[in-house]
Amino acid sequence: MSFTWKTVRVFISSTFRDIHAERDHLVKVVFPALRERLEKHRV
Repeated sequence: MSFTWKTVRVFISSTFRDIHAERDHLVKVVFPALRERLEKHRV
């Protein structure tokens, strides 16, 4: 029995001038934590 992975796409919209710190936090902290947490669920 093979298990397939589900894909979840996150879209965040903002002007480029005011989201640098937030984007860095998402890329360095939030997204890796989500990947690790959801990997066991194949998401």
